[in-house]
Amino acid sequence: FSSSKNSTNNAHRKEEGCRQDIVVIKIEVKDTGNGIPSEQIELLFQPYAQAKLENYRHQGGTGLGLTIVSKLVHAMGGQIFVQSELGKGSTFEVYLPLRKSSRHHADGCGGGISPPHV
Repeated sequence: FSSSKNSTNNAHRKEEGCRQDIVVIKIEVKDTGNGIPSEQIELLFQPYAQAKLENYRHQGGTGLGLTIVSKLVHAMGGQIFVQSELGKGSTFEVYLPLRKSSRHHADGCGGGISPPHV
């Protein structure tokens, strides 16, 4: 969370190495907040935990957001990473492997994507 509201969101798609039937979607969220001390990053994925307790008073929330995101990402066979630098902000990266659909669109373009069976 950044009280300065300066954040960027990006999503990218790339073909997965030798697996032509899989596409990896990368979702990246960057903010210019205070950053997170390295010893507290793992706490972010624990239920009801926040990097700093004083954040609860100022920003609210229950500390469940990243726990839920992490569980969903792992259930889809993906990974989530966090990089943070104190005083500069944080970057969250999510990688989701998705299987290409065999259905083709009416315009002749390739099919859509769907989660692989886990």
